[in-house]
Amino acid sequence: MAPWAVVAAALCIAASPAAAVTPLRAEAALERVLGADPATAREHLPFTRRSNASGRIAGSLAESMAAAGVPRAALVEPLRALTATLDVARDTADGDRFWVRHERAFTLDGQPTGIGRVLWLEVASARKGRVAIHRFRASGAAREAFWLASGEGTEATAIRLPLDTISVSSGFGMRADPFDQPSGSALAMGPAPRPAASPAPGNVNMATPLGISLGLSPGGATTRPTTRSVLRRGALSLHAGVDFVADPGTPVHAAADGVVLGAHYKGAYGNWIEIVHGAGLATVYGHLSAYAPGTVAGAAVERGQVIGYVGNTGRSTGAHLHFELVVDGRPVDPMKHGGLGRTRLSGADLARFEKAVEADLAEAAREGKPR
Repeated sequence: MAPWAVVAAALCIAASPAAAVTPLRAEAALERVLGADPATAREHLPFTRRSNASGRIAGSLAESMAAAGVPRAALVEPLRALTATLDVARDTADGDRFWVRHERAFTLDGQPTGIGRVLWLEVASARKGRVAIHRFRASGAAREAFWLASGEGTEATAIRLPLDTISVSSGFGMRADPFDQPSGSALAMGPAPRPAASPAPGNVNMATPLGISLGLSPGGATTRPTTRSVLRRGALSLHAGVDFVADPGTPVHAAADGVVLGAHYKGAYGNWIEIVHGAGLATVYGHLSAYAPGTVAGAAVERGQVIGYVGNTGRSTGAHLHFELVVDGRPVDPMKHGGLGRTRLSGADLARFEKAVEADLAEAAREGKPR
């Protein structure tokens, strides 16, 4: 426990009516805790001051908020949280407004202690509209976190998709073997081209109409899978992963922290990587053109680390990445796995959070927050 917290606890005990502690006993308690003159100790007792900072962006958002009085170190956590929905560099511009409610501890003589912390923050971006994050601790959570005003979490998902921009050319499920199609057919010629339409939220496109018309499933399998996929000629077979069409050489990222189980040429997969992530989770990456330096069996990798590059090796009809997600030895649809979605408050937690947001907004209105 920090010294100031120990002192505060001692004072609380001393001030408790139930404890019936006399001033002399309180002095003695302080002296025992600090081993110093209690009068001197009082000069360093902290108190918490809450403050507001607001203004317009001039240069960067971080520099503008720091110039408005928010401790720089206290901005690290909320700026990271903002990236859940806002590209701070691209989605903010000079003239956009911000509002920050923050707190910091001070000694009795007015000297700041600690780095402080942001309680809630709002950015009014001309490009993205209003984005606000509020500090809140959900039931059972070990610590507080930032949540969007909608109740959606801002912390990174358990797993990420392996490409920065996703275009699904073949989904998880039963499909025809691309190599078993008549020569010259669209399916035999390779993955469908990337759709011209803008990506869906999260940079994810749905399966292309052409792919669906040729029997490529954008959703779950029609039968429960029991093993990894092995393509069978002349029949539908389980495609136990998802194919993402991308240009050759596009960087492929590890979906989560883990250890490389294998990285070598593996039959139909071509250049293949498998990573185990713990808790029964593993991911597989196929048809790579090359491996990133250091991607070898036994190597530890971090979420988002480049592990290889998109290619057309193995049993492949065109440049793409085959990506599998395996849970407890069974393939699951990566696009539907719960680890990809951000946490969302519900029930009693959501009700408490909504009340906290209302209180934040009411307090800000009283203190003159710009609309």
